[in-house]
Amino acid sequence: MKPSTELIDGHYDPKLARNAVKMPIYLSSNYVFNSAEEAKDLFAQKGIQSADQDQDKPPDFIYSRLGHPNLLLAEARLAAYEGAESVLFFESGMAAISTLFLGVLFPGDTVLHSTPLYGGSDHLLRGMMQRWGIHLLECSSTESVEDIISKISTQKITPSIRLIYTETPANPNLQIVDFRQVVELKNKIAQVTGLKPLTACDNTVLGPVFQKPLQHGIDVGIYSATKFIGGHSDLVAGALVCNREWANILRGVRSQLGSTASPHTSWLITRSMETMELRMEASQRNAVQLVGFLQQQPLVGQINYPGLLPPDHPHHQQATGSGSLLSFELLGGQSAAFRFLNALRLVRHAVSLGGTESMACHSATTTHINVPQEIRALYGITDGLVRMSVGIEHVDDLIEDLEQALQHAATESR
Repeated sequence: MKPSTELIDGHYDPKLARNAVKMPIYLSSNYVFNSAEEAKDLFAQKGIQSADQDQDKPPDFIYSRLGHPNLLLAEARLAAYEGAESVLFFESGMAAISTLFLGVLFPGDTVLHSTPLYGGSDHLLRGMMQRWGIHLLECSSTESVEDIISKISTQKITPSIRLIYTETPANPNLQIVDFRQVVELKNKIAQVTGLKPLTACDNTVLGPVFQKPLQHGIDVGIYSATKFIGGHSDLVAGALVCNREWANILRGVRSQLGSTASPHTSWLITRSMETMELRMEASQRNAVQLVGFLQQQPLVGQINYPGLLPPDHPHHQQATGSGSLLSFELLGGQSAAFRFLNALRLVRHAVSLGGTESMACHSATTTHINVPQEIRALYGITDGLVRMSVGIEHVDDLIEDLEQALQHAATESR
C-alpha cells in the first residue's frame, strides 16, 4: 500500500475485533494470561511489545504501561508512513524528548545542539540536564562544519559528544539546519573524539508529510504529536522515530518512566493520522497566501517562512514543502504585537500549533519566556515577533482578520 493508504487501512484486521471497522479503544489496564508458562515467557521478555514484531499471531500483552493494541496500531502506521523501522508514542512531546535524553546521555556527556530550540527543550537542557552533569555546546545554522570542529577543539571537549540535537525548521524563527552538514559533523566528531554521536531532529514543524529526517541520515526523529499529527487540538502526545535497535533501548526507558501513550491517546492519534496529509497540505496552501499578504503590509518587517528561501537553499533539498508555521516582526515592538494579538477575532490567541484552527502568540513572553533575554536576542526572538500557525479556514477570512488586526495596531501606534 501507498503510505497515505497505510494510515487508514494498514496493520488492522477487523476480524480480530468483532468486525469493527475501526479498532476499538482497549480501556484495560492489564491482560489475562493463557497459562503460567505464557506469563513466564512474557515476563522473561520484559513484557514489552513492539509494532515491528511481525508474527503470525497477534502480540500478547501484560500491562498497558508496557504496551496495548491501540499503541501498536498507531506506532505501526506512522512507522510505515515514515519508512522507518520503529516508532514510539508518548503522553507528550516533552516525555519523548526526556526519554531520549535519559536513554542516551550519561553524566559528563556533551549535547551539541542547534539554536534556537523550542522553549521546553531549551529549558530542559539548561535546567535539569545541566544539573545532572550534562554539558551543552550551542551551534547556529550559519556555522560551518569546520567552525564547529574548531570550536570543539578550542574548548577542549573530551570524547563525550554523545548527542547532536537539532530542530528544523526552528521554533519560532524557522531557521533551517542542513541535514547533510549534521551527518558530516557526526562523522568528523567521530574522527576527532573516537565516539560517533547519535543525531536527533525535532521534526514537529514539517513532519511527517513534508520532511523525513531519517531518509537523510538522521538517527532519531522527534515529534510533538500534539501538533500536526494530532491536528485537532484535542490530545497531547509525542513520538520518537528510529531504527529497531534504538527503539528497544528507548522503549525500555519509556516503560520505566511510565510515559507510554494511553489507549485513548493512541486511538485519537490513529484517527488523526488518517487526515494528516489533507490537513497539512491545506494549511500550507493558506500559509503561502498569508505570506504574500503580509509582504505588502507596512507594519510588518521581517517574515520568517521556509518558502521564502532561495531555490538553492538546503531546505528545498531535504523537504518537499514549507508547512504552515510562520513568524513575522511587527514594527513597534511588544506594544504593537500585543495590540495586534488582542485585536484578532478569528485567529486564536494560543501557544500551540498544527491544529485545524489558526493560532498566534507572542513567543518572547509565552513559549520562550524561560529563555534568558540575552539568548532570545541571539536567536532573533524579539519583542515584536509574532508566531502564527495557519489552519484550514477559508483563506479570505484569515486575511480579513489579519488586516483588521494590523489596522488596529497601526492606528494605536500613531
